[in-house]
Amino acid sequence: MGARTGAAGLRPGRGGPLRLAPAPLVGAARRLGMHVGNATYSANSVADYTIMLMLMATRRMKAITTRAAGQDFSLKGVQGRELPNLTVGVLGTGRIGRTVVRHLSGFGCDMLA
Repeated sequence: MGARTGAAGLRPGRGGPLRLAPAPLVGAARRLGMHVGNATYSANSVADYTIMLMLMATRRMKAITTRAAGQDFSLKGVQGRELPNLTVGVLGTGRIGRTVVRHLSGFGCDMLA
């Protein structure tokens, strides 16, 4: 079956039985125009990617890379913010959310989960 949905919205788990998202959750998400699915990615790699994007956003990496392309390595306006001074909210504390919280704990930021 791979990543395709089978009968009644069932999806294959990794090496385990088929899993079904709770029907009220799926219905509510669809009414809001949201997609609900099961990710088969490694929780560690998704958490790492999530934190990488957070660091890039807080450190203003787009501006830094744009300036670097023009050989401008000055720090004015691109110093960004530091995670220990921020509060991070994690929506969902499933396998991936818990891994993000665990990985972020070393950065010293406050967390809401």
